[in-house]
Amino acid sequence: MNMPRLVIASVVLSGPLLATASQAQTAESPVYQSWARVPVGTRMIQKTVSVGSDGSRQESRTIQVLQSIDDEVATVEQIYVDPQGEEFTQVFRHRRRVVLLPGVKAENLGIPPNASDSGAETLELAGRAFETRWYDTTGQAEAGTMLIRTWYSKQVPGLIVKSLTRIEGFPSTTTNELVDLILP
Repeated sequence: MNMPRLVIASVVLSGPLLATASQAQTAESPVYQSWARVPVGTRMIQKTVSVGSDGSRQESRTIQVLQSIDDEVATVEQIYVDPQGEEFTQVFRHRRRVVLLPGVKAENLGIPPNASDSGAETLELAGRAFETRWYDTTGQAEAGTMLIRTWYSKQVPGLIVKSLTRIEGFPSTTTNELVDLILP
């Protein structure tokens, strides 16, 4: 007998939430925009090199391919090739419009909100020069505080050109960088 009241109560409670979500401000996603600037079939290849405290070295690759794009979604296939050569494939759908969280301005999308430092730099990668903005951020790993510098460029699909991660007080690094950008 309490079931009809429960259903009615959930409809009454969810109604204002749906209205609030539909009224939320949206903006065009910088990641969608970056893929919209290149033709379908574009391949971006990034190499990740991790150097351990003992000098050991592991290398992997990530290949991203623009499968399709329309007025709403960019579909990107990502193939990760681990250090042993095994491949893992995922498909990402980058929506054109994203909901802005409270306090976030459209012009700040894609900028780390907690950056401790930033600057501009031209990077030479994959046989090209890229105008970039870099941002320093921190994170927490099991071994300690991670110090991360990430370079972004609107000239590259997906925006990330390079990143460097170190763990404070731990002599190891992980570098991820663009090694090829192939337009069909």
